[in-house]
Amino acid sequence: MNIDAQDIVYAAMEAWGTPEGVQLAQRALRADPDNPDALGLMASIATEVQEAKVLLDRAVASAEARLGQKNLDRKSTRLNSSHANI
Repeated sequence: MNIDAQDIVYAAMEAWGTPEGVQLAQRALRADPDNPDALGLMASIATEVQEAKVLLDRAVASAEARLGQKNLDRKSTRLNSSHANI
């Protein structure tokens, strides 16, 4: 993981909803083209469904590669069980 890119993503999240937020997310992707958070941010403003799907698929694949599928499955199970009573 590129720490500098992740710091840029955090700044993008803080500025999200502004042109600067989008510019920061794009900058993060230039530094780390597979940054899951930056890909997710860009997917949220995609103007085409297919574009959003491609970005989200890339984000999930990157997160799985970085965190490991086993780790993601464990977190998903915890999240699902915590929302079971809602």
